[in-house]
Amino acid sequence: MIHPIVKRFERCVACGDSIADQYQQNGWKFVRDVMNSPKRLEEVTGLDELQDSVDAIDIDFDDDESVVSN
Repeated sequence: MIHPIVKRFERCVACGDSIADQYQQNGWKFVRDVMNSPKRLEEVTGLDELQDSVDAIDIDFDDDESVVSN
C-alpha cells in the first residue's frame, strides 16, 4: 500500500493549527459557531484573506503576447 506524504496546508480547515487552537479554547461553542456560519472556518484559517488577495490580482492579457498557430 502506498501512503502519499505531502506538506500540510497551514490553512487547512480540518487540521490547521488555528482550527485546533480554537477548538481547544472554545470546545463545542466553536463547533456550534461553525455549524451556524461555515464562513467561520475561512475566517479562523485566513482562507478568506487568501481568497481576497487572489481576487485582487489583475492580469492583463495583451493581444501581442498571444500565440497563434499557423
